[in-house]
Amino acid sequence: MVGRLRWSVLGPLVVAVLAVLLGRVRHGLVIRLPWSLSERGGSRLERSAFADTPDWSDDFSDSHQYGRGERRFSGTRPMVYESPITDAARIESLSYPVADSGRSIALRAELRILVQDAASAAREAQRIAGAIGGYTVQAQVAQHGQSVTAQVVLAVPSTKFQQVLEELRKLPGLSAIEHESVSGQDMTTEVIDLEARVRAARATEERLLALLQRAEKVKDVLQVEEELQRLRYQLERLEAQQRSLQERIRYALVSLTLRQTGATLVRRTLEALRGGWREEIEALADAARVIGHLAARVAVFAPLTVTLAWVGRWLVRRLSSSVLDSTEWHRQDMSVWRDASRSNGH
Repeated sequence: MVGRLRWSVLGPLVVAVLAVLLGRVRHGLVIRLPWSLSERGGSRLERSAFADTPDWSDDFSDSHQYGRGERRFSGTRPMVYESPITDAARIESLSYPVADSGRSIALRAELRILVQDAASAAREAQRIAGAIGGYTVQAQVAQHGQSVTAQVVLAVPSTKFQQVLEELRKLPGLSAIEHESVSGQDMTTEVIDLEARVRAARATEERLLALLQRAEKVKDVLQVEEELQRLRYQLERLEAQQRSLQERIRYALVSLTLRQTGATLVRRTLEALRGGWREEIEALADAARVIGHLAARVAVFAPLTVTLAWVGRWLVRRLSSSVLDSTEWHRQDMSVWRDASRSNGH
C-alpha cells in the first residue's frame, strides 16, 4: 500500500522531468516563437526560418537585456534566435520584420546610442540615409550643461530598412547601443479599404457625369453639379489619404538619439583649455612683436629726436632770456623817466 502511494506521488513527477529533458534534447537551445499575421482572422503567412515553424500573429514584441542596454523587436515576422551565449552572437542572430510580398507594412525603429561625438555621428547618419534614397525628417543637436544630445529622424526606403540599421550600428565613434526597438504595423486592411472607397467614388462620379449629360431642366443640372462637386471634394481627400498611406509604407522611419559620452566632454574641455592657452601665448607674441617694432623705430629716430629736442630747448631758453632782458631794460627806462619827472617838478 505504501509503495503504491509513493509511486502515485513520485510517478507523475518523474514523467514530467523526463518530458522536459526529452523536449530540450529534441529542440536544443533554439527558441521558436509562433505568431499569426492577420489582425482580423485573415490569411496566415507561411514563412519561417525553419520548415516546421508554425504560423505567427499580427503583433509581437520581445525584449532582451544585455549589459546596460535593451533590444526590443516587434512587427509582423517571427523572431528566431539562439539562446544568449554572448552579446555579439545574440545581436547578429536577431532578424528584423520586413514588408513581405502581398502585405503592406509600415516599419519604424528607435535607437539610443552612446557616441564620442554626437554632432559628427548625426551628420554621418544623415549621409547614410541620403545615400540610399532616404531623407532627413528632423535633426537637432542640443547641449545642456555637460550633456550633448543629437536627435535625428530619418525616412528610409522600406526595402533598405535592415541595411540602414546595420550601418547605424557601425557609426564612427560608437561606444554602446543603449536601446533598439523595431516595429511593424500591418496597413494592408487600410490600403484595401481606401482603394475600394476611391474606386466607388470614381464610379459614382462617372454616373453623375452621365446624369449631367442627360439632364434637361436647370434645377436637375444644378443638383447634379452640386452633388458632383461634393463627391470630387471627398475623392480628393481619399486620394490624399491614399498617398500619405503609401508614403508611410514606402518609407520607414528611424528615430535616432545620439548621446555623447562623458570622456569626450572631458577631452573637449582639455582641448578648449589648450586652445585658450595657445591663444594667450599668441597674444603675448603679438604684443612682443609690437614692442619690438616700436623699439626699432625709436632706435632709428632717437638721434634726430634728441637733436630736435635740444634745439627746441635752446630756442626756448634763448627766447625766454631775450624777453627777460627786454623787460629789465623797460623797467630801467621807466625808473629813469620817473626820476626825471620828479626832478622837473621840483
